[in-house]
Amino acid sequence: MGNEAMAEQARNKLLELGERKLALNPDDAITLSRMAAAYAHRGEKEKAYVAIDKLLQIDPTDPLGRYNCACTYAALGEREKALACLRTALEGGYKNIREWVKSDLDLVSLHEDPDFKALLAEFG
Repeated sequence: MGNEAMAEQARNKLLELGERKLALNPDDAITLSRMAAAYAHRGEKEKAYVAIDKLLQIDPTDPLGRYNCACTYAALGEREKALACLRTALEGGYKNIREWVKSDLDLVSLHEDPDFKALLAEFG
């Protein structure tokens, strides 16, 4: 089985388990953020947007939630929304910039973006 097939299998399992977790706790922000990313990578944009919207309603100021939204928006090709969420995450105290933000594959579409580089310089 190739890497992409394994990734798809992992996304399917994540979504299956996520649905069960949300049935028990519909306000589980971590599960919603992971599901949003999985939906985005599967091309299920509407489901990704619904999960992001719900996540942002639960805790609009959570830096990790905002960071995960930035990753999902980047995967969806929503550059402006991705950068806005990333800025909010960094302003809110997301500290993992050196180790993660610069190398996060979910943000690879932004790595050469001048605004992304400016954020790294400002907060890094």
